[in-house]
Order: sequence, then structure tokens, then C-alpha cells
Amino acid sequence: MKYSSINQLSDFEFHDAEFILKCYDDFNLYATAKYLNVHKDAKENPYDYDMEIEFAHICFEHIQIHSFKLLPAYQFDAEGKLYTNDPQVIDKGTPAQEKFITELKRGISLNCVDVHKENNRTVLEITTNGRSCFHAIISFDNIIIAWDNYHKKAWYELHKQ
Repeated sequence: MKYSSINQLSDFEFHDAEFILKCYDDFNLYATAKYLNVHKDAKENPYDYDMEIEFAHICFEHIQIHSFKLLPAYQFDAEGKLYTNDPQVIDKGTPAQEKFITELKRGISLNCVDVHKENNRTVLEITTNGRSCFHAIISFDNIIIAWDNYHKKAWYELHKQ
């Protein structure tokens, strides 16, 4: 790969990026990503604006999937207030792992990614949008993102005046 980034999540914009599982072996998770953007001040970005990567390969080393929660479908009642009849189930352990991997095999579109450190590990809280909306918490020791080409300016750069 021409470009690579190790543990530099702040260099990327994940909103609307699409991830698809390539391989998972209980220790490492490999995925591909489309619509992933890299910030203009990232070392690997030679352009003067945020750029969309054409196609990225991602490796999460020593990944753990802590929780998985399907987001409920909300409706409006007669008074205009939101409510849901969906149960709020948070899966942990093996059920969380199985559901997360199943969704990733189908492909997920990221809406929000919150990053923090805990016990020398990176923790991601992921919220998705699209055909299946869920919230998951994962952690890992390292993340390696590699790519060969840039596709175009990031979508939000195209809307700047």
C-alpha cells in the first residue's frame, strides 16, 4: 500500500464511511472501507483539503467486541412525543460479537464514532445508520489503515463556499 496510518484515528473522518468484513479470527479483524476521509493536516495527505480515500484496508489488532445494541424504531404518539415499543436489549460477550460480525459481513455505514483510551487500549463507540442501525462498543490494541489512492475531495469540502 502506498499510504498507511497506525493508531492515528484523529486523522480520519468516519461519518458515512462504509465498512465490510474481510476476515475475523477472534484476535484480529480485517475490513475494507469506502467513503473514508482523511484530514488535510494528516501526514499521509499531500493535498490542501480533506480527501476521500478510494478504498482502504483496515486491521484492528487484538479486537474485543464489548457490546451491541440494536437501536429502536421510534414513532410519534397523538401528542407528538416520541416513543418506542422495541425492547432495549444490550448484548455483551459472545452474542455481541456474533451480532457485530453478522452486521459487518453485510456492510455497515458509520454515523458516529467516539474514540477514547482505556487501560492502554483504544475504545470505539460506533453508531451506524442505513438498513440496520445499532450502537456497539469495541476495543483494540492497534488500528492500521492502508490505501493506495485518493478518490476526490471529501464530501463536506465540496459544499464549502
